[in-house]
Amino acid sequence: TSEMTNAIVDQVEVGTVVKMDENAICGFATALSTKLPAIKGASKKIKSFLQRTCPEKSGAALSTLLSSAKVGYFINGGLVNVPMELAPALHRCFLEDLEWSQQAKTGLPEEKRKLLNFDHLIMLSPVYVIGGGNQTALGSGSGSKKKKKRRRKKQKMGHSAGPNEEKVYYVKYEDEILREHATISYTTALPSQSGEARRLSGFGSEKCLVMVIEKSKLSECIPRLQKLCQDIH
Repeated sequence: TSEMTNAIVDQVEVGTVVKMDENAICGFATALSTKLPAIKGASKKIKSFLQRTCPEKSGAALSTLLSSAKVGYFINGGLVNVPMELAPALHRCFLEDLEWSQQAKTGLPEEKRKLLNFDHLIMLSPVYVIGGGNQTALGSGSGSKKKKKRRRKKQKMGHSAGPNEEKVYYVKYEDEILREHATISYTTALPSQSGEARRLSGFGSEKCLVMVIEKSKLSECIPRLQKLCQDIH
């Protein structure tokens, strides 16, 4: 984590921070290239984790993406009590940063522009899951639209998850929308220090949601996030 942290702080060209005052940060969003030399060690471990946990039917596609030079780790977070409107604002500003970084007038070195020229973004998020086994895949590449609609409907209705189905509780509400646009998506167990799956009593197992999404698809999610915020308010 120290490599990732230092790289995030050092990368001033792309990255958005929301503050409540001069010192109190309440949210941020950025992305680091999988090829960034400063995170070579961390990136190797993340790639190993992804290849080890990815469902077999998505493994070849994931391996191809990980070997690409235009893939970044999307990293974002916020305090649990910040307004919902923070999420679409962060995503929009992040994409504007990426667009700015590719303009010649910025004066950035060509090598730096290449490292910020993403086609796909890898996202890792915490979720709580009931059912589904160790790995459960979902997303635009994991089945027909009708099957996905039935799964989402069952989740929203509080469907009791069977042995091969998962009921997901998203820690970050935007992940549910992002997941619908993902090229690759699955959940996988996060072992604790004791080696046993982490659990929250009565609320399922804590797992890691892995998503690979095209940068162009991320921009399509922002209007949906904004509309969701408006509908709730």
